[in-house]
Amino acid sequence: MADGALKAQAIAARTYALYEAAANRGADYDLKSGTGSQVYGGSTTERYRTKRAVDVTAGQVLTYQGKIFPAYFHACCGA
Repeated sequence: MADGALKAQAIAARTYALYEAAANRGADYDLKSGTGSQVYGGSTTERYRTKRAVDVTAGQVLTYQGKIFPAYFHACCGA
């Protein structure tokens, strides 16, 4: 995956996580460890290029009319 695509994925994932955190303020957890919230294998599964994409885009989120929205993304296109 090109670095641009990794950066876009990092921004989409961050936006989604922040949206879910705001939407679930009263819940025990903002995100879950299953495919509904995508799957994170922990820091030992991270790769240099993806970690770099996260670091380079730190603080960047997607907004619409000034508000963070549910930037859904998927591990598969469904094909």
